[in-house]
Amino acid sequence: MTDSQPTVLITGLPRSGTTWLVQSLNLHPEILAFGETHFFSKRWIHPSQNGRYSSSELEAVWKTLADCPFWSSTPLKKDLGKSPGWFSRTSFDDLPEVIESARRRVATNPTPAEVLDAVGQAFCEREGKRVWVEKTASEGKNVLSTAKKMSDARFILTMREPMGFFRSYKFQGAQMKKDSRDMYAARYHPFLAAVIWRLTFRNIRKAGSKYPDRVSVLNLSDDQARRHGLQEICRFLGVEPDDAMYALLGKKVNSSDITDDVRSLDRADLAWIRYLCRVDEPGLRIGEDLSDIGFLDLLKSIVGIPAWMLRFLYNSSSWNRVPFRSR
Repeated sequence: MTDSQPTVLITGLPRSGTTWLVQSLNLHPEILAFGETHFFSKRWIHPSQNGRYSSSELEAVWKTLADCPFWSSTPLKKDLGKSPGWFSRTSFDDLPEVIESARRRVATNPTPAEVLDAVGQAFCEREGKRVWVEKTASEGKNVLSTAKKMSDARFILTMREPMGFFRSYKFQGAQMKKDSRDMYAARYHPFLAAVIWRLTFRNIRKAGSKYPDRVSVLNLSDDQARRHGLQEICRFLGVEPDDAMYALLGKKVNSSDITDDVRSLDRADLAWIRYLCRVDEPGLRIGEDLSDIGFLDLLKSIVGIPAWMLRFLYNSSSWNRVPFRSR
């Protein structure tokens, strides 16, 4: 059994390299990275007894965690240990046993932090690691509320410049099967991408200002920044960096490394970037000249939002009906 540790959460802007971080951290002999629990957002159950769970609330928590697929841990693969950076000893079928092990580790009326720590310890024991970190990439926009819920948690928050984010977000289904590509394409609109980027940026900036001792903001734009990011997480976790975790430097972080003209951004994309995502923050400035993109380009895109919303709702409903194992 590992000792209790402070909670360290990796989150931030989607498509900003958090999955790459998980894979790299899992190459460290002492670090276990798991996630997509949404423990403090979609799956949050508020503790009513001075920040501690009652017995009925705790049962609801375990039921919620038992249904969690732990996406960024990728324990669903049958070829465990063959792909670097994922779980090597835990399959999907082992998850009930992991959750049961976590249940045995918590005392009566635990805090949310103690529950998540028990899950992390249970995974660590199975995988032969010592410390853990949880990653849920899409919750950067909610980091302020998460920090309030989890007053002693520390945060690794990832951001990236708007052009790279839009390109990755727009073509995130490019490497999937045709039905998935079509679904992602139908759900995409630059308005949504701009709102996600802007909202996440504002909340991450506020979190860094309000909790400077608990927050580290990373922009994994190049190998030097990625190396620094891995070292920063080791500092948060209290472990020494290990050369093994640098093995994935130089490799694609995600589908953001796209240079095909076919996958370029159009005028509507650039209009939303110019008018909603232009900031002076170092590392997040727009590197291209968008002076020829005018308000008319933005207006044309705005007119199409109602029709897009109908498509988005329809495709979201269809997506939610697909069993997660087949996605």
